[in-house]
Amino acid sequence: MSGHADAVVQAGRVEHVRIGDQHDRRGVVALLVVVVLVVVAGVAVVWRLTREEPAPPVAPLADTDLRLKDDCTSGWVVPERGDAPVPFTTRRPVDAVLATGGEVVVTVQGQTRTSVVLQSAWVEVLSRTPARPGVYLPSACQSDVVPRFFQLDLAAASPELVPRVFEGEPLTFPFRVDEVEPEQFVITALSPDDEEVAWRLHLRWTSGATEGELVLDDRGEPFRTTGIAAARRFCLLDGGSRWQPSC
Repeated sequence: MSGHADAVVQAGRVEHVRIGDQHDRRGVVALLVVVVLVVVAGVAVVWRLTREEPAPPVAPLADTDLRLKDDCTSGWVVPERGDAPVPFTTRRPVDAVLATGGEVVVTVQGQTRTSVVLQSAWVEVLSRTPARPGVYLPSACQSDVVPRFFQLDLAAASPELVPRVFEGEPLTFPFRVDEVEPEQFVITALSPDDEEVAWRLHLRWTSGATEGELVLDDRGEPFRTTGIAAARRFCLLDGGSRWQPSC
């Protein structure tokens, strides 16, 4: 055969075709594994960002109020103001300090549906000073009437008054509060007759693994309870309409 062979063509059957070698296959598998890991990690991040986390426990709220007992055992001490009569009021007079025997009312309520447990309470005494001078305005006196509780079933053919019997429950800590179930504490504060005591109330609370302490005072100032030894006593006269010095 003569001439030049510009192209060589192999005829016959092709039984096997090999693309690349063993090292190439390993590289493809490794790449697939990396892709899968990246996808899984991305899904995990998105799940963590979008899932609903439970709301963390929130400290309860508290409101405080000062009031007199309607049994002649408490009152207000106000600055000296001469002998002019003072109109009676059930509200706290200006610049008044609660006298011994008055009541501190504390209302505690949760801020969420998550229960908060009030575990204990303690009182912090900030100072003791001589009893406050001024004018003592006593509380109104009421008769010592004890209410009796009855139940009346109007669906009965012959309704009758049935005495209600209450099972006594110990008034001791802990107490449980949430946003719909508050607790109210009425504290009768007593001080020595010749002293004024400044104090705050602390409530220790827990909610799950979270705990804290709620500091209660008179709207940013300490509670103050004073004896009346240094105050001039007024009397509640004219049908309870005013305080005046001549009893």
